[in-house]
Order: sequence, then C-alpha cells, then structure tokens
Amino acid sequence: MKIQYFYILFLVSLLVIAYQNCADVRVASTGLGSSGSNGSGGDTGSSSFNSLNKYFSSKTTHVCAGDPTSRTVRCWGRNSRGQLGNGTQTSTATPPQLFTFNSTTTIQNLLQVIAGNDFTCVLIQNGEVHCSGRLCDGTLNCSDHIRAVRISQSGGTALAALKSIAADNYNTCGIWSDDSVKCWGRDYSSTISSTFSPTSPHITPITRNSQPLLAKQITGGGDHFCAIALDDTLYCWGQNTYGNRGDGTTTTPFLASATQSRISASQILQNVQAVRAGDRHTCAYTQNQLYCWGGNNFGQVGDGSITQRNFATAITLPPNSNVTDFSLGYYHTCLSTENNIYCWGGNDFGQLGTTGASQVTTPGPAVLNATGAENIFLGSSSSCSSLSGQVHCWGVNQHGQLGHPQNFGNVNANPTPLSVNFQ
Repeated sequence: MKIQYFYILFLVSLLVIAYQNCADVRVASTGLGSSGSNGSGGDTGSSSFNSLNKYFSSKTTHVCAGDPTSRTVRCWGRNSRGQLGNGTQTSTATPPQLFTFNSTTTIQNLLQVIAGNDFTCVLIQNGEVHCSGRLCDGTLNCSDHIRAVRISQSGGTALAALKSIAADNYNTCGIWSDDSVKCWGRDYSSTISSTFSPTSPHITPITRNSQPLLAKQITGGGDHFCAIALDDTLYCWGQNTYGNRGDGTTTTPFLASATQSRISASQILQNVQAVRAGDRHTCAYTQNQLYCWGGNNFGQVGDGSITQRNFATAITLPPNSNVTDFSLGYYHTCLSTENNIYCWGGNDFGQLGTTGASQVTTPGPAVLNATGAENIFLGSSSSCSSLSGQVHCWGVNQHGQLGHPQNFGNVNANPTPLSVNFQ
C-alpha cells in the first residue's frame, strides 16, 4: 500500500511539473520579455516576443503577410515596381495577391517576409533570399522584377545560411549563420561595377569599432538599420541626420560602420530585447521599458514633445500595459497590448486609428474598435494589426495598402480598422 501511495505521489508530481513547463512556454510565446524568434515588420532575432511577427511586413505603401502552414505569401497595395511579386505591376487592394517566383522554386520552409519601399523579400529554406520589385546592385544599376528571383553574390553563388533579414527603403541587411551582419542594395556601393548585377549585388560587411558586428536581431528604417549585438546592446548604421542612430550625434560616418545607441553620453542602452526602426526614428524595448529617439516633428518619439531626440528617451506607456508588439511608420508609432492598440505621431490620414487630433505626442488613446493584437506592422501612413489570423488595417488607402476597397485610390483618412479579406 505504501509503495502504491508513493507511486501515486510521484505521478502527481510529474504532472504538476509538466503543467508548469507548459504554462511557462505558453506565457513565453506572447510576452515581450520572452525568448524566441521575433520580428514585426519582418525583423527577427532570438530575444523577443510573438514568433508570428516575422511573417508580416509593411514599409511604405504595400503590405505582405506569410502563412508558414500553407507556405504561401500574399501581398497587397502599391505594385509599380512589381513588389507584390504576382507577375504584374498593377496595384491592388483586394484580394491579396499570391507572391510568386521567377523559377521552379517552391517554399518548403517559410522563415521570414520583409518589405522595402518598392521591393519584397522572403527568407526560405537553407537561408535562401528571394526578392521581387526594384532591386539594385550597389552601383545604381537597378531593374524591376515582377516575380521573385533568388539573390546571389558576385560570380553567381547564391546567398545562403542567412538566419534573418531586414530592409530599409532601398537596401537589405541580413544576419548570417555565424552571426555576422552584411548588407546589399542601392547604397552599399562597389568600385568594380562590372562584376555586379541587381540579382548578384555587392555584399558589404558591417563593422563596429573596426571589428565585425555580430548580432541576433536586426531591423531596417527609412535609410538606417539597427541590430541587437550578442551582449544585448544596440548598434545602428546608415543615415543619422535626425539622430536615428541614437548615439548622441547627427553625423553620419561610413554607412557600414555601426555606432552604439546610448541613453546619455555616459550610459549605453543595455538589455535590449526588441528593436524597430521607422523612417527617421527608432524604438527599442528593454526590460519593460520602451525607449525611442530620432526625428520627432510629429511627436512620433512619444515623449510629449516635437523635439528631435539624439539619445534614447524613456517613453511612458499606458498603465498595466502587457506589450505584445510595436512598430514604426514614417511619422507614427504603434504598440499592441493584450487588450488595446496605442498609436502616436502624425495622424493626417487616420493612421493612429483615432479622429480629431492631427498629431499625438504620447502613447494613446486606443485605436478605434481595437481589442488588442498579437502583431502590429506600419507603412508610411497606414497601420495594420493581426489577431487570431485576422488582419485589420487603417489609415490612407491610396494604393490599396489597407487591403480593402473602401477609398481605394484616394487620400481620404480611414481611422477605423478595416478587415482584410484573403478569399
């Protein structure tokens, strides 16, 4: 009897431990403080929150959403350069168009989707990168591709072994399997132009303090990039006219040389868990605190002012905010919680999801009719969110970027979230 009794206790103990472990995993998959993969707007890394974020991306006037289960990507919005990858150059609001390839390539494992200003890239099995739209080789030699083509290095060796990718308006950067960061595109030039093409661009390594930058998460803005280093500090490179790098200056050293983001001249930004870049501003999340900096002419930094911030500035969030994601547009910023979505910055097209004010300089009020979101991804003057497989967008719909026929083709404000119909 005693043996049976202790055996029962042993089984109960195992069940309790199993339940606790499952509960830990469940919580970790939805909170900003968790570990795992991440990337709103196509940004990914190892220290983050909702793992579905890397399948949604918007940069300026088009949006793409990937489904890892069906291994498909669908895009909508502007298509002047073939960025939707559907074999045409016709912009569309609905239905979202199937992203296709210029070869027999099929997606066996969809890893990530990113959108640039006028191009789209997908990261698939074996770390391959395939892109459609306007592609450049680093020597201002550009061409349009209405279906996705595989990106190769000079000489024809296809890019592989990438773990994550990010885009600014005209360039792409990636983290390789050895954690090194390299970039290609319009602004990463070479003096030997004859050896490169838009599909075999010049690949430029990124450095910090003259040493290779090793990183675990990367994001792209308008014309700058930021990456979380392996020690959880933040480094940014690219243009810095508006203090986008957060290093306390507005000077731009060599584009491929990263500088460290700081809270002040004497204090670096540490314990960074997630980072997002907008057109001229940047935000990072560290241990339940959001920091933002850079261009702030519409209040997009969120500190209650319209003053440019060259250092990382702590932002006061609404009470009891369990942040699930955040994203940056041209002149606005949004974050999602379990119950609401809060936006701030410019609101000329209703991109904050509220009526009345043309700009808001602190987080809030909540987006109209929003009930929280798992993911948030912003375009130049539009916003989208996803929750339980449903995508809603609001803001301007001039090019169909809301994925809905309402006001398609004009510049009217659409502050109320509209449902994207994937049928």
